[in-house]
Amino acid sequence: MARLLRLAASFLLLWGLLEAGQALASILPVTLPGSVVGMVLLLALLELGVVRLAWVEPSGDLLLAWLGLLFVPAGLGVLDVEGSVGEWLGLGSIILVGGLVTIGLVGVLVQRGVVRDLERG
Repeated sequence: MARLLRLAASFLLLWGLLEAGQALASILPVTLPGSVVGMVLLLALLELGVVRLAWVEPSGDLLLAWLGLLFVPAGLGVLDVEGSVGEWLGLGSIILVGGLVTIGLVGVLVQRGVVRDLERG
């Protein structure tokens, strides 16, 4: 029962910071999402010691556990609106191959640099 109350209090704290962030974002002269402003508020309160990590950890752990599932509807919405799956697969494969080539090239260059440094002494 106590665990459930801590979880509820943790969610209420995060929700309150979200609402505060949305209210603050509506009066700021720059356009920022309220959720981002709320997370900046949370970070500031954590750094100042006003909020303890243990207070938000229960809901944070639960949200992180479900994060992948929470992004599925958004991802499917993007695919539905922006084009066919084939286009996205092509783009994704280009990004994947480009990333792997970059990682491989950096690895080779670092190895050569390390070997050269070892040979110099």
